[in-house]
Amino acid sequence: MALNVGRLVAERTDAAAYMIACYSQPGVDIARSLTKRPVYGIQNAGVLSALAAADSFGVVAVSVLSIPRHLRQLRRLGVSASRAGLPARSRSKRCRLYATWRYSPDRTTAAEI
Repeated sequence: MALNVGRLVAERTDAAAYMIACYSQPGVDIARSLTKRPVYGIQNAGVLSALAAADSFGVVAVSVLSIPRHLRQLRRLGVSASRAGLPARSRSKRCRLYATWRYSPDRTTAAEI
């Protein structure tokens, strides 16, 4: 997957920026090495947006197999201490990934969204 992202970035030089819209962010590093244009990963964007609004966040993973990958990226981003949880959820053959965070307008209480 990461190599495919790199190939697309190399081919699509007309783009002003690139958004990797897979939560695992495959190819973000490769894409950034191939262009000087902005490259955004949806996991980083989602987590940093959540932390701009609240002190902690949570992620619901598609599978337990994806949790180590998510935790590695959260450590790399430097936000592991703000993680409220990372449970895995699966619905039969159709799995979906949900990102959720805790929000408090006054930053003193948290309610799961």
